[in-house]
Amino acid sequence: MITGRRRFGTIEGRPVTMFRIRNKNGMELSVMDYGASVTGITAPDRDGVYGDVVLGYEDLDSYLTNDGCIGACVGRYANRIAGGAFELDGQEYKLTVNDGENTLHGGRGWSGRIFDSRTEENAVEFSLSDRDGADGFPGDVEAKVKYTLTDENEVVMDYFAMSNSDTVLNITNHSCFNLACSGTVLNHRLQAEADFYIPVDSELIPTGEVLPVDGTVFDFRTMRPIENGFYDHSLVLSERKPAARLYDPGSGRLMTVTTDMPAIHLYCCGMLTDRLCKKGARCGRYSGVCLDAQFYPNAPNVPQFPSPVIGAWETYRHRTSYRFSVVK
Repeated sequence: MITGRRRFGTIEGRPVTMFRIRNKNGMELSVMDYGASVTGITAPDRDGVYGDVVLGYEDLDSYLTNDGCIGACVGRYANRIAGGAFELDGQEYKLTVNDGENTLHGGRGWSGRIFDSRTEENAVEFSLSDRDGADGFPGDVEAKVKYTLTDENEVVMDYFAMSNSDTVLNITNHSCFNLACSGTVLNHRLQAEADFYIPVDSELIPTGEVLPVDGTVFDFRTMRPIENGFYDHSLVLSERKPAARLYDPGSGRLMTVTTDMPAIHLYCCGMLTDRLCKKGARCGRYSGVCLDAQFYPNAPNVPQFPSPVIGAWETYRHRTSYRFSVVK
C-alpha cells in the first residue's frame, strides 16, 4: 500500500514528489515523478535484514547535477542511436546528440522531465506527453509507466505508449542494482538466458552482427561471477524463462528478471564517476549493475534487428519485473 508521499524539492517552481509503497512483508519501493524514477528498493537478506538494493541520492540536487540517468525511465529511445539520426518512411530525422556524435537515452530525453502521477493501492502510474519533434523524434506521444510492488516481493514495470504518427520507441528503466547494498558488484553472480550477444565498436554502437556467446565473456547461461566491469553490451534473450537472475553470495539476495523485450542490456556502471550517494556512501565505477530490458541499440538504423517502429495509433506495451528472494 502507499505509505508515504512527500515533497522532494522543486524544479522551476514545480514540486517534485516522492512516493513510497510497502507490501505485507515489509519490502518497500520508492519512486518519484522526476524522471519517473525508482529511488529505492528495500529487500531482505538471508538474515531478514532489509537493505536498499538500488543506487540513488538523498536529495533532488544530486539527481539534477549527476550524470547517469540513475533509476530513471529513459525514452524515447533507450541506449544509443548512431550519428544522432535515423530514417523512417523515407524521411531522415536528426536527433539531439549527447554522446559524442550519437544519441543516448533519447538525447535530453525523459529522465529530466517531471511526469504526472496517479496512485493505486500498491502502485504509482506516471504519465507524460511528448510533442512531435521533441529531441527530433516524430509524432505526438502519450506515454505511461506503472510501478507496482506485489506481495510476492516483485517490482513490476508496465510501459504503455501511443503516437499519432509512425515513430520509434524503446522505453526502459535504468536502475542500477547492488544486492550487497555497498561495494562493487563484480563478485555478484549473473545468469542470463541469452545464446547471442550484440558486439559493438569503440563508440559502443552495434556492428550489426548478432554473435553466439559460446566461448566468450558474454556467456552467462550458467550462473557465474560478473568479474569484469567493462560490460556495456546487449544480451539477446532466448525464449527460455526467466530472462535473468542476479545473486549476491554475501547477503543471499537473489533478483529474478522477467520481460517480454528482446534483449537485456548489461552495464556495470563502468562510466559512473565517483559521487556521494544515499546514506553518505560513495558510489562510482562498478558500484551497480543495470539489467535494462529493451530493444537492441541503434535498431532504427539496422534493418535486421527487431523493429522498434510503432505505427500511428498503435499501442506500445511491455512489461518487465524484478522479483526478490533469498538463498539461505
